[in-house]
Amino acid sequence: MKPPSKFPHRSLPQGFTLVEILVVLALIGMLLFMTVPGLKDVFKGSKLTTTADQIANDLSLARQLAIKENVPVEVRFYRFPDANAKNELRYSAYQCYSLRQDLNTPSDYTTDRIARPVFEKLRFISSGVVLLDSVQWSTILSDAKVRKGTEIVRGLVPSEKETQAEFRSFIITAEGETSLERSGSKQWYLTLVNEQEVQKAQNLESIKPNNFITLQIDPYTSNTRRYQPN
Repeated sequence: MKPPSKFPHRSLPQGFTLVEILVVLALIGMLLFMTVPGLKDVFKGSKLTTTADQIANDLSLARQLAIKENVPVEVRFYRFPDANAKNELRYSAYQCYSLRQDLNTPSDYTTDRIARPVFEKLRFISSGVVLLDSVQWSTILSDAKVRKGTEIVRGLVPSEKETQAEFRSFIITAEGETSLERSGSKQWYLTLVNEQEVQKAQNLESIKPNNFITLQIDPYTSNTRRYQPN
């Protein structure tokens, strides 16, 4: 007869049964079903916020450059066929240009200044985010007093070497002011919304977005203020 073991017998841990695994998977599926729509809304809001922050930061950088280097900086918003919106014309990119005096004629202030890009590459509005160009929502892109023109731009459309695009622009002076009209009642702003808000509306003038971000530009100081519904 064997002597009793000094260590009590311990049963090996049991694994999960098939039923238990199926129950866990079902619970995970229910949680995902309930949370994914909310996550989509959070993602959309994040893209909207990121794009608005990018524009505000770039305008601030353009202002700093103008004051630091004592040179005017022009901000141009480009309107061209957007492939993400079935080639609809939209303001989907922008660039800032420092306006330098031609060194070959430094004393001739009647000559046009040379526009040099501030950013290495064009800045684009994020896919799924729309920069509204209606009078109600973005006066900088729609007011008749804002400079308007067309030019050939490289890098706007991946499939094209050069693209002819419309643009709206304003200038930030070496003192930090802007070329925008300065009057008591006039306000200058840009508004960003999600693509779905535009698709639901009949036209841009009648759009009533649930979520949007408006950047107001002070014509005296070129500083930006941000407005967003709660």
